[in-house]
Amino acid sequence: MDRIILELKKYKNIIIGIVVVCVVIVTLLLLWPKHSTNGVDYIKESESKDPSALSEQLSERRLEERKRAIQDGKLDVFGLFDDYLILGDSRATGFYLYGYLLESRVYAYNGATILNIDEWIDSIQQLQPQNIYIAFGMNDIKNNLNNTSNGSYSQLLSEQIKKILNVCPQANIYVNSIIPASQSVTQSNSDLWSQIDVYNAQIQQACQDNGWTYIDNSSLVQDQSEPIYESDGIHFVSSFYEKWARNIMGVLE
Repeated sequence: MDRIILELKKYKNIIIGIVVVCVVIVTLLLLWPKHSTNGVDYIKESESKDPSALSEQLSERRLEERKRAIQDGKLDVFGLFDDYLILGDSRATGFYLYGYLLESRVYAYNGATILNIDEWIDSIQQLQPQNIYIAFGMNDIKNNLNNTSNGSYSQLLSEQIKKILNVCPQANIYVNSIIPASQSVTQSNSDLWSQIDVYNAQIQQACQDNGWTYIDNSSLVQDQSEPIYESDGIHFVSSFYEKWARNIMGVLE
C-alpha cells in the first residue's frame, strides 16, 4: 500500500499536468468561434460584387461609424484629417492658427490665390499627401480671375490642380466652395461679393469635369444663431472651424 502511495506521489505532477491540458483543450473548444452560415454567405456575396462597389460600401460604412463616434463625443473631427494637405488663403490659416491642425500641413497665407499653387509644387511633391483640400476664393474674386484673358475660373482652377496631380498623382482632390462674407460686408460691396455664386458654379464645374469632390459650404452660413465671423465680417472665429471641418469630412449634423 505504501508503495502504491509513493508511486502516485511520484506521478502527481504528471497527472496534474494532464488534467490542466485537458481543461484548456475543452475550454478552447467551447470558446472557439463557430463558422456562421451568415458569415459564409457574406463572403460569397462580397466576392461576387464589383470591387469598386464594395469599396464604396465600406467607405460609407466607415463614414457612418465616424459620424456616430463624433456625435457620441468619442472622436475629434480633426482626427479624421489623415495624410492631408490644405491649400488656401487667410481663411484657411485658421486651421493651424487656432491649433486644430499642423501648420506644416496647411499651405496658406493672406492674399493667396489659386495662382500661388505654383510656389508650393516642390513641397507638395516631397510631402506626397493622400488627401488635398483646396480652399481659395476671396482673393481670386478680388483679382478678377474669372475673365477672358486667363480663361474661365473653371479652366484656371483645373490647370492649377492638374499641376498638383502631375507631381502627386495618387492624391484625392477636394475643393471647397467659397464661403460668403457677413451680410453687412456683402451689402457694402455687393459688386464684389455678389460674384461668389458665379465662382462657386465654376468650381463645381471643374470638379464635375475632372472627377474631383466639390464641398458645398453654403449650409454653414444659413444658421447664424452663433457668431461665425470676426469683426471684419470676412474671417472666421475659432469655433467655426469645427463646423467647417465637419462639413469637409461630410459629417455635418
